[in-house]
Amino acid sequence: MLSSSLTLEACLQQALDIHPPWSVQKAELEQSKQRLRVDLRHAGPLVCPICGAAAKRHDARRRAWRHLDFFEYQTVLTAEVPRVKCPEHGCHQVRVPWSEERSRYTHLFEQRVLVELRTQTVGAVAAKLHLGWDAVSGIQQRAVARGLRRQGLRAARRIGVDETAFRRWHRYATVVSDLDTKRVLYVGEGRKRATLEAYFAGLTPAERTSIEVVAMDMWEPYVQAVRRWLPDGEAKICFDRFHVSQTIGRGVDQTRRAEQKAPRRETGASALTGTRYWWLQGRERQARWSDARAQRFELLLAVAERTGQAWKLKELARSLWQGLSREQVEADWNRWIRLAQRSGLPAMARAAETIRRHLWGVLNAILFRVTNARSESINALIQRAKRNACGYRNWERFRASILFLCGGLDLSPEPDFPHGTR
Repeated sequence: MLSSSLTLEACLQQALDIHPPWSVQKAELEQSKQRLRVDLRHAGPLVCPICGAAAKRHDARRRAWRHLDFFEYQTVLTAEVPRVKCPEHGCHQVRVPWSEERSRYTHLFEQRVLVELRTQTVGAVAAKLHLGWDAVSGIQQRAVARGLRRQGLRAARRIGVDETAFRRWHRYATVVSDLDTKRVLYVGEGRKRATLEAYFAGLTPAERTSIEVVAMDMWEPYVQAVRRWLPDGEAKICFDRFHVSQTIGRGVDQTRRAEQKAPRRETGASALTGTRYWWLQGRERQARWSDARAQRFELLLAVAERTGQAWKLKELARSLWQGLSREQVEADWNRWIRLAQRSGLPAMARAAETIRRHLWGVLNAILFRVTNARSESINALIQRAKRNACGYRNWERFRASILFLCGGLDLSPEPDFPHGTR
């Protein structure tokens, strides 16, 4: 406990954890501004902040830092910060232990902002703490940059590659994540081959060799990047179930729309109105339907023959994701591809051709038992954050937001005490 005989300055010196050569010189309560101003001073030998060698004083500059509020008073630390002239490194400002270089906020205040950002948007935190939007965003970006500097291994045994929408008009970001820890490892602008290659180029040869599985969609630029940079890359690529099912589901929906647009005299055409999502669901989800909807769907299977046939092909494909040997799984999928190509349904034939060209990666996914579901869940989290923020116009802020929420980074603003501050 603090002694009752201590002055306000001495109490603040202990509360703020200020150590020589720094000390609290004066504390003043500015009632009109609802602000507590704490003046600090440096009294001690001067050393170069880079090498620690004794250096001469060059000049001093007054700086101020926002600190945690004291009761309902906004607290500001101020100090005349010396600049020293080192014979080897030139003129540099002495670093202070309570804040990062070029920051206008103390470590504890930045930590408060980062905690608030975990559950609130930048705008909400700015309003709550009476800061500007740019100030809060700047604290977030500095935290991410700090976390990236501390980051160790940037590769993982099993990684997922997915794109997420950044802005309208086909603006995308490429997100690489660890499938085991659900941690984002890399965020690159665009979804070109060069975007993913930039990630692989930043790894060491040992890190690239350690990658055993790459789960992704059937996007050719990503495939080319993996083939070029990873040893035996093609054997590591897995086209996961979600994207294969998405390709087949697109064929079912196109078949439904074509049949729905057919002349009304054709049986079942008008009955397809409003049933789009029924055909995209499997039997296990349909088990939760009401009796009336289930009965209507069974009737549609009979009267909307082309859509019903496409749906049955989709359900057959869903049963092919198990197998004990590559030969068995490959034979089952080739049989399905032939059925789809001979079905007389153009959309399903196109889906089958896409899968035929990428069957090697589908087989890898089945035999490795790999899914990109965790990457998709990260994408859902990113899109929710984007909606809460009402979108992003600045790429760097979008990237920082993803790494802040999903990067698993050490963001804490713990001070690295410079020479001469302890």
